[in-house]
Amino acid sequence: MNPLTRHVTLFNTGVRTGDFAAWLATFTEDVTAVYVGLPIGPFHGREALAKAYVDHPPSSTMRVLAHENGPEWVRARFIWEVAPDTGGLFGLELRGDLVSSLTVTLDMAPPPANAATSR
Repeated sequence: MNPLTRHVTLFNTGVRTGDFAAWLATFTEDVTAVYVGLPIGPFHGREALAKAYVDHPPSSTMRVLAHENGPEWVRARFIWEVAPDTGGLFGLELRGDLVSSLTVTLDMAPPPANAATSR
């Protein structure tokens, strides 16, 4: 599975089940995660990222609208499925098969935490 498909599939599974372990396993131990438009982070290390997703679980699955990629990076425009007028961009920097950096830039605030997440 390519890095983009893997990232989105495992993220959405985590949102639906509340278990992000498989998604988190795709990150390096020293991952850096930055969220622009959210009052959280940055996070340094897989353990810190895991805690962030326990403390601030996403409220919706996502759908990618467009993407581009190179051998060591992926950029994608996405929307939140429960609020398709919101979304943003995310970027992945890759080290081998793992994500070493995640940057998420939101166009506007994500949907509320009580939004339905199954699609």
